[in-house]
Amino acid sequence: MCGFYFQYNKKKSEFLNSNKIFKLLKHRGPDDKGLYFKKKILAIHTLLKIQDVSNKSKQPFSIKFKNQKFNIIYNGEIYNKDEIKKKILKTTHYKLKTDGDTELFLLSFILWGENFIKKIEGMFAYVIWSENSERIHFGRDQFVQKPLYYFDSEKYLILSSEIKPILHALNFHKEKISLNVESIKNYLLNNNFSNNEETFFKEIKQINGGNIGTVVKKKIKIKKILKLNRPNKSKKKSININKFENFVENIVNQHMVGKVKTGIALSSGADSRFLLYLISKNKKFLKNLTAFTFAFENFKNETQDAVSMCQKLNINHSIIYLKNKDLLYEFKRLIKFNEFPLGGLPQIAMFKLCEKAREKGIKVLIGGYGADEHFGSYKAFSSKKIRENQLVDGRVLNNEEFIKNPIKKKSKTLLNNQSFYEKKINYFLNLKIPRTSLMCDRFSMSNSVEFRNPFLDRRIYDFINQSDYQYSQNIKKYPIIQILKQKGFFKRNYKKNYIQSPQTQFMKNKSITKIFKNITYDNEFAQNVDFIKINKIIKKINIKQNLAWQMMNIYYFFHTFKKFIFKKISKNRLHKR
Repeated sequence: MCGFYFQYNKKKSEFLNSNKIFKLLKHRGPDDKGLYFKKKILAIHTLLKIQDVSNKSKQPFSIKFKNQKFNIIYNGEIYNKDEIKKKILKTTHYKLKTDGDTELFLLSFILWGENFIKKIEGMFAYVIWSENSERIHFGRDQFVQKPLYYFDSEKYLILSSEIKPILHALNFHKEKISLNVESIKNYLLNNNFSNNEETFFKEIKQINGGNIGTVVKKKIKIKKILKLNRPNKSKKKSININKFENFVENIVNQHMVGKVKTGIALSSGADSRFLLYLISKNKKFLKNLTAFTFAFENFKNETQDAVSMCQKLNINHSIIYLKNKDLLYEFKRLIKFNEFPLGGLPQIAMFKLCEKAREKGIKVLIGGYGADEHFGSYKAFSSKKIRENQLVDGRVLNNEEFIKNPIKKKSKTLLNNQSFYEKKINYFLNLKIPRTSLMCDRFSMSNSVEFRNPFLDRRIYDFINQSDYQYSQNIKKYPIIQILKQKGFFKRNYKKNYIQSPQTQFMKNKSITKIFKNITYDNEFAQNVDFIKINKIIKKINIKQNLAWQMMNIYYFFHTFKKFIFKKISKNRLHKR
């Protein structure tokens, strides 16, 4: 995993000091750094060594091929690496020079053109450019597991793994940066963020999942390349438990590839325990494997299930306990890394879990995110109709009254007598997975740890959606739970736990009440979010805790990044509100 920054000057312009950018991205790649500076292009890369621990895969990486020189900065992993390597060796006589997948990724582009990402199974964001032309290519994986943000103007194009380097560059160039009002409204109304090209900064966008971009004659063209396969109803078959286990095991094994210490984020739930069971079948993976589980102070947790499984498999296990007094401090600190709202206390816990993993020398963590979306095991799936403003636990947000001039369109009903598949695509994969991917990238890479989610793999998606298990089984995630029960790793009366943290108790804390008192008298904040009815929200914080959490996020987001934001200045004298 890595971090990168790329700037292409369309007109004569200066570049932000490279040392500043390196510092901003160092947490994404502390092992090495690289710089390309030539004519109109500045490319910066920070490297976290995992596949190739030598210096051969240092980026920016270049390949000379048929009188052309191609360059790449790349952040990602190729899981079908062996398959891609075989195809390349059959296609060309080029001799590979590294053990990493950066070289394979760039060669794939050179040999197969912009559609090359259709052949690759993995997570990635990249920028590729040629020495002989001003044509630039960039793109992102299907499930948006690796971030890619951009700013485009008549003067320059900037692409980056994170938003902060772009903010610093725009500030250096004295560009106006403003809050994205519509994006913040969407967050308040639907609890959605990072699910489309918009960020909380109006001038900064992100590349959507499966999209690629090309710069031709100084203009950007973006188009969709990767699309999820629709199930063929006529060929649907009942899921075979053994085939499912073998199929997923092969993909999990590919996710374990690397020359560094690996861990697993383990909970009491089915998904991570299923992955640990599959990993344990290959003894070579167990030698340096450590499992990590988080728990909250004075809150009922199920760590014993995780402890019991690790003891049974003789796997090292570390439990990270989060103290209530530290949660607010961590919330304030982590907004800067997240660059978007925090999803809840479990996300804070995962930040701390990755921090502990890094302390123990772990560079790669395996996680179970994505299974609930594929199998439809959230409560929201039981709803006859599902709306954009519906939470995964089934609750529906009704926050229109707290916003001045709310978005005119009503929350779209995403399922109304439609198929299970349409519901899953529209709600979970299009709206919720991007937010999950953002969360995983930030809580891991802020600690220089790569987080891999085997369930966020197109091959697993296709396998599940070509079966009709969802119509024939009443048990959610039936194949996973059935396998775990057969192997003695699961209770017979398993029931999914939807309450994973003391979020409710946290929001009743006196320190939270104090925050809202500060918000009440913060004129600077009020002037810049004048589309929010702050006083009305504050009156409801005790009964609408999700709304209170959202307001906290917006408040601390503003104060974290306000030095970059073009602020509204009131003509009237400031007064208490």
